Amino acid sequence: MNLGLPSFQQLVSQIGKELGFDPDIFHTLGDHLSLAEYYHLQRGGIGELRS
Repeated sequence: MNLGLPSFQQLVSQIGKELGFDPDIFHTLGDHLSLAEYYHLQRGGIGELRS
């Protein structure tokens, strides 16, 4: 069932883009948990992702 939400890969790509990472390179070399933690530290939370 599609709820109109992005896939996990699309979400990670969007987070990476917002932090200045190339999504293709990140998916090859990056760690999703590290990216989420880095996003939280840089942005002070995840509020922007919810909108």
